Amino acid sequence: MSALLPIAALGSLAVASELRGRPARPGATGSASSGQRLGFVLLVTAAATAAVLWPKRAQAAVAPPRTDTPPPAPPEAISVPEAPPEAAPAPEPAPVRAGRADDPFYRALLRGIGAAPTPAVLQFLYAWRQAEGGTARYNPFNTTQRMTGSSAYNRVGVQNYPDPQTGVNATVKTILNGRYANLVAALRAGTSSRAMAQALAASPWGTGDLARRVLAGYEAGSTVKAPAIATAPGATAIASLDAAPGVA
Repeated sequence: MSALLPIAALGSLAVASELRGRPARPGATGSASSGQRLGFVLLVTAAATAAVLWPKRAQAAVAPPRTDTPPPAPPEAISVPEAPPEAAPAPEPAPVRAGRADDPFYRALLRGIGAAPTPAVLQFLYAWRQAEGGTARYNPFNTTQRMTGSSAYNRVGVQNYPDPQTGVNATVKTILNGRYANLVAALRAGTSSRAMAQALAASPWGTGDLARRVLAGYEAGSTVKAPAIATAPGATAIASLDAAPGVA
């Protein structure tokens, strides 16, 4: 609108100048001559106005609308840490060795509780025997179960048994008395000596965690140092237990 005012003023001045300063041509009426000049000036004024308005209209058509609101910021990337890979369980240790002289006692014990003499089970029994130690006759795990013909080995009440079969029967009776269900389950599963040692450590048996520590020594390369099962002079040999049909 401000650009139109000077142009309109110029057109008005030109019309006034034409009307005042120029005489009429001979032979023409004053009204016709003035009208022609007025039309000419108005045409020039209209052309100048169009010349000013057209670029502005064109610019308004192509120029993007202005806005005072800044564009939204892109969302921040969220960094998700990768989960650490799960550690693979350590392999079960290989059995230390088989064919020991006391194996008939261990096999008879396992028959009594319904477990198989797998290498893992025998290895656990060796570790358990080594953790217990002691020289009570036919009593490798120091049970206090009293039996016919047994006698006290120490003040705690650990028993001496008169023969290997009585020792097996006493140990089976203790293990199956209902207080060692997890140990029985691990022995019957027969697959993991670690699981057997952990079940023993969690039970009321007095060995505690010692069998697990001995077993860890076997895994690290230590040799088996399980004491031989003590026997009674003149009693039936432990080897005879392999011919026994089961627990009496």
